[in-house]
Amino acid sequence: MDKREFILIVDEDTSERQELKEYLSEAYRVGEYANGKEAFDYLSQNPLHVDMIIVGSHLENLDGFELIHLLKESKPLNTIPVIMLADGEETQRKAIESGVVDVITKPFTQPVVLCRVKNALRANNVPAFMNVMEDLVKEQIDKNINTFGICQCAVCRSDLAALTLNHLSPKYVSTEKGRLISATEKMSYDNILEIVKAIAECAEIIKQNPRHEKNLYE
Repeated sequence: MDKREFILIVDEDTSERQELKEYLSEAYRVGEYANGKEAFDYLSQNPLHVDMIIVGSHLENLDGFELIHLLKESKPLNTIPVIMLADGEETQRKAIESGVVDVITKPFTQPVVLCRVKNALRANNVPAFMNVMEDLVKEQIDKNINTFGICQCAVCRSDLAALTLNHLSPKYVSTEKGRLISATEKMSYDNILEIVKAIAECAEIIKQNPRHEKNLYE
């Protein structure tokens, strides 16, 4: 199985797509689309298969900036680094404002393309160790807070989350993509029950020993 990183090129200019594909194919797996909507549909169905997107500003059906906006609004697509191809100063400015990780100006050369792609991938893959159980506990607290009979102030919520996490086994991942994969795994009914049970038990402790001043919240 080819484990090289996968780069999706989205650009209406056929010659530019082929040129980029030729530059990148030796080091990376490469896919291509000329149509912005088709590219977004593909990404929506394969959100964790693409490691980087190189996008032109002019596309069929959905232009480059509209595509970037949709990516930023969609999880987990908003974690994929995007480089924009720019043919002028105004396009460069708009690209930077849209939140892309880098800009490649036209005409481009192979050394510049490879360097920018390599740097952007490296920056996106810096390890960031996270305990995804934090997200899961906070989610269940938000869903069930009204059933615990405790104060719902920020202090009590924070204390409840911290105490609950101390009663549950942590689940660490090393990258943002890893966090998303782990957090979106289907959890069994027993897993959810375990988390909610731990929250309920800790809620009783927080209820008996609140850190806030009662006269401010009751």
